[in-house]
Amino acid sequence: MKKIKAERLEELRKLLAPMLDDSHKKVWDILSALRGPDDEERRPKDTKAATTGIIRYMVFRDDASFGVITFRDCAAYAAIRRRLPRAHDHFSNHARHAFEVLGLKWRSVNKLPKPLL
Repeated sequence: MKKIKAERLEELRKLLAPMLDDSHKKVWDILSALRGPDDEERRPKDTKAATTGIIRYMVFRDDASFGVITFRDCAAYAAIRRRLPRAHDHFSNHARHAFEVLGLKWRSVNKLPKPLL
């Protein structure tokens, strides 16, 4: 297993620190959404890319050195998110809250920060 660079851990700590003071639920939403939906095969094609991939990009940027696949947002992904059910959908609730915590818009294309590396 590769060692995680201290700088990357510090970046993650800085990202999560404000949320820990505010609410542990925010951290849980991000962590839950980073994994992706359990029922991916029953969802619209590219749901994971349109949700989890964007959230992963915000946390890890383009660093796929340890197997994390990230995606930049686009109009097609925003359209997928708009079609996801609102109520009583466990994954979508976590993903929506993670978007909110990270300052992302659910219904439109997000201009994401440049990669760190």
